[in-house]
Amino acid sequence: MAEFEQIGVRIHVLPPGEPNGCYHAENQQEDFLVLSGECTLLVEGEERTLRAWDFFHAPAGTEHIFVGTGDEPCAVLMVGSRVGDWTVSFPVSELAARHGASVERATSDPHRDASRHRRPRLPTRRQALRRSRGSTNRLGSDQAALEPLGGRRRAGARRSRRRSAHLPGSGPP
Repeated sequence: MAEFEQIGVRIHVLPPGEPNGCYHAENQQEDFLVLSGECTLLVEGEERTLRAWDFFHAPAGTEHIFVGTGDEPCAVLMVGSRVGDWTVSFPVSELAARHGASVERATSDPHRDASRHRRPRLPTRRQALRRSRGSTNRLGSDQAALEPLGGRRRAGARRSRRRSAHLPGSGPP
């Protein structure tokens, strides 16, 4: 995730049937753009199907979560405001529970009940490239292709002059 002073930006890849976390509401507005695939948006107790190029704006306080659907992974661009103190609440939701995306007890502590629902992190770009050598560069076989080039940097580290990398199946290096 790219963190800036006023916004957070990330691309999240949802495998079919997997939520991107637990049903929640933040005190900051968020925007979401489905880049590929299909997902179900659970929002304020309702289900909505979203496909590539569908956009969703969540004003502050909107309860929501995404669940991957369809036959292929779904990539969602997520952009959220990060002005002032950030708070989040995780309400119990019967609808979200049917999708494996609800906490058992309502909480405002993202590290308490909600943390056990978090999914493992995607492999780093380097790990994904090693694993996918010889495969096509499909979203399902190289999910990390959507991670930022160069992976994470520690604070103060210099950025490499090399700004692109060859991905298997994307043409000649």
